[in-house]
Parts: sequence; structure tokens; C-alpha cells
Amino acid sequence: MVLMEPPFTEATPEAGAKAGEEIFRHYAGRMDKKGLTDDYLIKKLKAELNAKATKVFLPKNSRKPVYSDPLINWDTRQKARMDAHKLKGHYPAEKHQVGFDQEQIQAAFQWAIQAVVGVISNAISDHATKERIAEDLR
Repeated sequence: MVLMEPPFTEATPEAGAKAGEEIFRHYAGRMDKKGLTDDYLIKKLKAELNAKATKVFLPKNSRKPVYSDPLINWDTRQKARMDAHKLKGHYPAEKHQVGFDQEQIQAAFQWAIQAVVGVISNAISDHATKERIAEDLR
């Protein structure tokens, strides 16, 4: 599956948005083909908004279970209601951190340098050369 045509050198918000839209369309189409259409999902959501559950009890000194009348399943209904509100855009958009702070970047660079030094140490047998290269990288 090729989502974006080469070259992949674009690193702009617009290119990211385009890639996200292409990925969304791809997976939405696959879901539709497997029967997870919008109509099907709406039907299931409506059923969850009216969910009921039957409780089963086993009284002491009895081997015969007792079944309750159907009871309102509040937990399922609450989750379905929240899903419906999210789908209709009633909640503010969730914010996610996309970037890294200076500390995270510095830690990543230090880890990468240590990894390179480790690879060089394993590849070079002369101790003095290893030390010189490791010092240059630091």
C-alpha cells in the first residue's frame, strides 16, 4: 500500500495533514468493505444507548438460577452516550504533544552517541584509536 507518492521529503503541516487524510480514507474504505459501514455503526450505537442486562442469581441451598427482569445497563449507556457526543463533535478537540522539549532532545542525542561509541568500540581493536574517536564524538 502506497499512501503518499514519492518524494517523501516534504515536512510541512500540509503534507502531514494530507498523509493523515489518505490514511483515514484507506482504513475507512477497508472497514466499509468488511461491513463496518456508518449505518451499521449507528445501529449498534443506538442499541447501546438502550442497553439492558439480565442479572443471574443462585440462591443459597438451591441449584436453580433466578433471572432478573431486564435492567437498565447504565455503564454501557453512559459509554455509548459519550461516544455519540464525541462523534458529533460536542467535546473540545483533544490536544497531543507532537514536539519534544530540549531535555528530551538532549537525552536522545546522548543515547545515540553512546550507541555509536559502542558500535565503534566493537569494530575497532586498537584501544588508542577507540579512545580518540570516542572523545571526538563527545
